[in-house]
Amino acid sequence: MSNDKILILDDGPAGLEKEGKDKDKDKLGFSIFRDVICKIIDAQDLESSFTIGLFGQYGSGKTTVLRWIFDAATKKDAVVTVWFNPWRFVQEEHLIIPFFHALADALSSYKTPDPTVRKTVKGFLKKVKMIPAALAHGAKLGVSLPGGLASVEIDVERALAYEESAKRKKIDKLKDEYQSLYYNLTEQLTAEVKDFRVVVCIDDLDRCLPEKAIELLEGIKVFLDIPGFFFVIGVDERVIRRGIEVRYQDFTLNKSAKIPIDPGEYLEKIIQLPINLPTPAQTKMKALIKEKTKGDKQLTNYCDLVSDVMQRRPRACKRAINMLSTNIALADARKKQDTEFDYKPDLLAKWTLLRSLANPELIRWIEKKPSLLFDIQQAISKDDQQMSGPKLKLPEELTDWDAVITGDWYEDVCAILVTGGESKLEVFPNDEREIRKYIELAAATGIDKPESKGVRRTKSRRKPGEMVRIPAGEFWMGSDDGKPDESPARREQTGAFDIGVFPVTNAEFKVFIDNDSEYFNRVRNEERFLMHWERGDEESANWNPRTGKENHPVVFVNWHDAAAYCKWRSQKEGKHYRLPKEKEWERAARGDNDQRKYPWGDEFDSAFCNSESSDIGDTNEVGSYPEGASPHSCQEMAGNVWEWCDDWYDRWKDSHVVRGGSWNYNAFNIRASSRLRIGPDARGYYIGFRLSRD
Repeated sequence: MSNDKILILDDGPAGLEKEGKDKDKDKLGFSIFRDVICKIIDAQDLESSFTIGLFGQYGSGKTTVLRWIFDAATKKDAVVTVWFNPWRFVQEEHLIIPFFHALADALSSYKTPDPTVRKTVKGFLKKVKMIPAALAHGAKLGVSLPGGLASVEIDVERALAYEESAKRKKIDKLKDEYQSLYYNLTEQLTAEVKDFRVVVCIDDLDRCLPEKAIELLEGIKVFLDIPGFFFVIGVDERVIRRGIEVRYQDFTLNKSAKIPIDPGEYLEKIIQLPINLPTPAQTKMKALIKEKTKGDKQLTNYCDLVSDVMQRRPRACKRAINMLSTNIALADARKKQDTEFDYKPDLLAKWTLLRSLANPELIRWIEKKPSLLFDIQQAISKDDQQMSGPKLKLPEELTDWDAVITGDWYEDVCAILVTGGESKLEVFPNDEREIRKYIELAAATGIDKPESKGVRRTKSRRKPGEMVRIPAGEFWMGSDDGKPDESPARREQTGAFDIGVFPVTNAEFKVFIDNDSEYFNRVRNEERFLMHWERGDEESANWNPRTGKENHPVVFVNWHDAAAYCKWRSQKEGKHYRLPKEKEWERAARGDNDQRKYPWGDEFDSAFCNSESSDIGDTNEVGSYPEGASPHSCQEMAGNVWEWCDDWYDRWKDSHVVRGGSWNYNAFNIRASSRLRIGPDARGYYIGFRLSRD
């Protein structure tokens, strides 16, 4: 560091000076959005409320623009401004209730010299104060479909119970007022909003659960769709779309069906003007970071790189600067304690950024084998930025390399590690001990793996039907920390076997039923057999998986169906296909060397599998989670579907074992050692199978 101070950037609105000669000066070019939106708010002839959606990714600068709009509107005459951050109230059952409290607080504190405006605001405040009580103790929210918004019914008796402390002589009056709210709430509020306007800025809506965000928007539309109200909402549009899907999923006949509301059309009902906040210009973002770090010459050297790899998102750039500043300060402190210790800030900065951005699987492999970082660096040249080819010596165990290097982070990794050209930063040496030093130094900040944000970035290059060979050997089976039927943890053995990389898909199973008419005709009318498929008429054998589900695991198959498929494949190919033994299944999922809980390790990560935490509510296409591969390169052995094993569950031989958990089970039940007993005739939307072969 250039001095004893540590430079740290706060999480306040970026791009706006708070004091000094440049106070209120726009640093990122966002002020044009403030100015245009304020002109829209000045419109006097709108016949209903008006909602502006300020769309942008998390940390893109939405709070900055919202704060400017709020401050500018506060200075206007006859304008009441409301700032609402719903994330502060995530524990509330309904966000609309704290919203109305915030509105009431803003109305109460509003001051104006105009007696007419003061009187109308007071009258409106009186009505608004009644709404939270009515909602908290008497509201029943329902939904009218298709395409409708929330409807509201107020339970008068329950609302009155909330006012029990009132004097009995006021009961009749309260009853009349609540009944009036029930019949003409919007009309009453509209009548009170005159001579003034209300500007509401809603921030951090995308930090709430998606369905909560939708509920708030619906409540606002129901109660305050009246002239004089302007809403400016900062949110990631993807959160709203996801919220619509979650909120209305229950109105479908099954989890795989489309919801009866188009998210795009729904957004048009809620938000009248969508504005996409652009990424700040490269020159402006770099200039801002350099301005913020001008007190530290060392950090200033990394501003261009930080701006590029953090995609010029203000919050991400500030977070990266804070991690760099802290790691360099810690290294400097260690250098003072240990005179023999030395380090190169450039290399510490590079690894700090890589650890924050790159595929977690890639980071884990580099931590295991630091020399891999040098190999990757050498493989990235000025003319051919490809992490492949003869220059790159890959670990033999890293079989799914294509999945590891693909994704949004690929170009960022290249930008950090590229040598020559415009880069004047130090390069990693061909010295494993030296590289490990920076891995250990950077471990103090950041998190073990980058935040997934619910978006999977990679897609497996492996194809349905592929199998992997597992040689004879020992492994750890069972658990002492799970359910009783998993214990004890012990070493077991298997012979050599092949096993499917993925569960058998709908497309693979269709080939079977199209070619084994004897079996198909015997079971086609049995209960729940392939009930998720499109069926031909009674005489037709033309059954097909639903469009888009061809490469999802086949479900609604019982143990006998799975065994019949294995028999057909064996006869067709002249090889012995079968369901995996339970020992084989668990070894394929856990590997041979440890007692890991999940195929990828001990810590649950919703980005590595499709489980209850994923909120998908359905099966997924195989190959969607390559990051969750096991040490034996088998994928989706946690979540998606439970998988039939050949073994009986116990000595009574009335149920078979299924393993792996499924899309509707929690983290505990998708562990590699978790077992479930299912009768051999059962068919379910969460049970499939994968092949094994001698």
